[in-house]
Amino acid sequence: MLPSAQLGFHLQPLLEQLHQDELSKFKALLRTLSLKDEFQHISLTEVEEADGKQLAEILTNRCPSCWVETVTIQVFDKMNRTDLSERAKDEFREASLKSLLENKPPSVGKQDKYRNTLKKKFGQIGKNLRPGPSENVHIAPQRCEALIPFCNPKMLAGPFPHTAALQGPAGAGRTTPAERPTLGWPRGSPAETSGPASRLRRGALGRGGARTFAEVEGLSAPAGGARFPRRPADEARAARAPGPLGGGAGPLPPLLRGRPGRGLRAALRAAGPPAARGAWAQTPVFGGQAPRRLGVDSSGLQESRGHGGCHAFLRLSVRQLPAAAFRASEAAEDEEDESSPSRDAGDVQQLLSEEGGLRSPALTQVGCFLSGLPGEESAKALETAFGCQVSAEVKRGSLECRSASDGSKACSSAADTTEVLYCLCESQDEQLVKDAVAQVKEISVHLTSPSEVMRSSFCLKHCQNLEKVSLQVDKGIFLENDAALKPDTQAERSLNDQHTLPFWVDLCSVFDSNRNLTFLDISQSFLSTSSVRVLCEKIASAASSLQKVILKNLSPADAYRNICLALGGLETLTHLTFQGNDQDDLLPPLCEVLRHPKCNLQYLRLASCSATTEQWATFSSCLKISQSLTCLNLTANEFPGEAAKGLCRTLSHPKCFLQRLSLENCHLTEANCKELSSALIVSQRLTHLCLAKNALGDRGVKLLCEGLSYPECQLQTLVLWCCSIASGGCFHLSKLLRQNSRLTHLDLGLNHIGITGLKFLCESLKKPLCNLRCLWLWGCAISPVCCADLSSALQSNQNLITLDLGQNFLGYSGIKMLCDALKLQSCPLRTVRLKIDESVFRIRKLLEEIKESNPQLTIESDHQGPKHSRPSSRDFIF
Repeated sequence: MLPSAQLGFHLQPLLEQLHQDELSKFKALLRTLSLKDEFQHISLTEVEEADGKQLAEILTNRCPSCWVETVTIQVFDKMNRTDLSERAKDEFREASLKSLLENKPPSVGKQDKYRNTLKKKFGQIGKNLRPGPSENVHIAPQRCEALIPFCNPKMLAGPFPHTAALQGPAGAGRTTPAERPTLGWPRGSPAETSGPASRLRRGALGRGGARTFAEVEGLSAPAGGARFPRRPADEARAARAPGPLGGGAGPLPPLLRGRPGRGLRAALRAAGPPAARGAWAQTPVFGGQAPRRLGVDSSGLQESRGHGGCHAFLRLSVRQLPAAAFRASEAAEDEEDESSPSRDAGDVQQLLSEEGGLRSPALTQVGCFLSGLPGEESAKALETAFGCQVSAEVKRGSLECRSASDGSKACSSAADTTEVLYCLCESQDEQLVKDAVAQVKEISVHLTSPSEVMRSSFCLKHCQNLEKVSLQVDKGIFLENDAALKPDTQAERSLNDQHTLPFWVDLCSVFDSNRNLTFLDISQSFLSTSSVRVLCEKIASAASSLQKVILKNLSPADAYRNICLALGGLETLTHLTFQGNDQDDLLPPLCEVLRHPKCNLQYLRLASCSATTEQWATFSSCLKISQSLTCLNLTANEFPGEAAKGLCRTLSHPKCFLQRLSLENCHLTEANCKELSSALIVSQRLTHLCLAKNALGDRGVKLLCEGLSYPECQLQTLVLWCCSIASGGCFHLSKLLRQNSRLTHLDLGLNHIGITGLKFLCESLKKPLCNLRCLWLWGCAISPVCCADLSSALQSNQNLITLDLGQNFLGYSGIKMLCDALKLQSCPLRTVRLKIDESVFRIRKLLEEIKESNPQLTIESDHQGPKHSRPSSRDFIF
């Protein structure tokens, strides 16, 4: 039998990539994501004893293929094995494409020719319709929001359907989210869209036919010319664009042309109320008099089939602009009659509030239009075209609603941040922006296009009280170091960056203008040599008060090194994190930072750093010089040669001030435990040591316990998560805990200690000299049989306050045995984590009895494994 023949990917090779501990975790997570008809019918013993090949056969032959495909990818992601999940997704996509090709009609050549023709046509249409850069779909009514993930498959964790159907009445907004993947098809990526106000400026839609509201050129054009960086190909098109309204503008939107003699103001007053009402009431249909009788051109409307005598706007944008213009103008204030249609159109505060946006996404787009109207130039254009002035209420409401709601945070999510910055930039009112961001202390900015760099810089350069800034820069904004581009595009790269860098300079001015900025996080960012140079110059020249800096997954590779050099001598810096896969030559500049006489660094995280033995030796010597550094996290570093021994010798040095050290996933073995044990005996300051994900084995634990048994050892917390420890290692730890050891926190998660190992630990818990306060046994293959010994130990122990038994299948019988100890009010436990099936009535009843008898005890239900870190991570404080 071919393994995984029925699946969209080959499961057996993927599972064979997992070592034994990872395979055990895979099995545990697999069962938590299954229903009775999918996986629970297979015996636990059969699954536990299966190796990778056998497990693949079980899943392929005895479980639904669609469930196996989806859950396998989800489990790999939860295990942080994204390499395997991406491999599965790639195979699935290839299999799907192959299946489609195999089912083609015989005339494949003609179909390919037809497909290429369509691509060419759609590509041209896409250029005409969407010339502006952006990555996000901004216009999507609630009923169509489910389509957005399919526009960007990276947002999904599993296999993807081939078809998505949108349903709804006319004007509900089906076209807008659907056109993005359609126009993006020719270039193999989602089509780019722009916000409505940018279309107002550039006339992006429908140049060949009847124009819509989104083509009213110049309505919100900023003072001083266009604010979007233009490509050379756009210059001629921009020169041919119509002028502002009332000043040589091209033909107006059909709906607002009005009948002869009635004027634009009458057309606005007629079309505005139903448009505004529809936006607030989330309905595309409006009734009343026929459009012609109102004096409105009906080419932007259509008659609603299901509602006699009613009409609907053809597109959301056709409704949003007159709704915004109507609310911005004083026409809305002039309606004194309580029966006037404008009375139920809503107020500006409701329009721009977060609640309004959540209730109706269409309101958000009206708000975007509205934000660009109160500006001086836009107000003049509105007055010229429609003969009405911008309402003072709108100006006040725009300021109040765009200011931070709690006085410190700009918004509650990245999407909200983008919207707020967008609206503030649309106003082009510097005083408005200054007032709106005056009290903002925290902001998180995700830059997805050059236009967003422009918008963010316009707003951030006016901030003066920022304390925390988080920044993410997507690929494609800075092209200077983009190796994927062809050599003949070098001139285009240079020109692109020339347009973007000035805005980047303004954005980086936050280091000059915000003297209270203490936190900076730059993650998942694709920069360039020039943009990194600007960033470093701004950091180095400013009178910075930065305390915490986090740099994760940056490119180019020398970005870490250059930013590190810029931080040298920064007296206020106490926390520094470097994390990524391309940190070449980082240790030398980092050593300069540690040697600097003004260095006050307390916490340093250096993950996945490539360095030589000599560089690690120099780094270890610097640890003897720094008297401020107390926490060092070296997760996921592989020490070449004698580097690990040199680090252990440094721990033994009397001038080493390290208190907390993490060597997680550093490829340490039993051979390294001897040096560590010697260091633990001598070190007078080390209290926390993390050795997670190192294959130490039982013999390695024995060597560590020899050092821990000395009264001079100060260690209090020891993390041995996933260290290939069995019952033998538990025997040595049990002997240590029976002594008067200082060890109070012990993590043995994801070690197959079994029944025998738990018995050893329970014996030590019964001893009065055991000082253990927190014990983590997550996923340790503990069965219901073990619970009798554990319950007895808990009734005797007087120190243990935290016990983690998550991902151990104790069942009803096991939990019932634990109840005897957990019900006692004399039990010192305050937190217990259990693998609980709350659908079982008897278990729910047991939990209620425990809560009633011992209200001080918190029982946490462990439905899934830790998503990002070990359960003990919050106690191993960095």
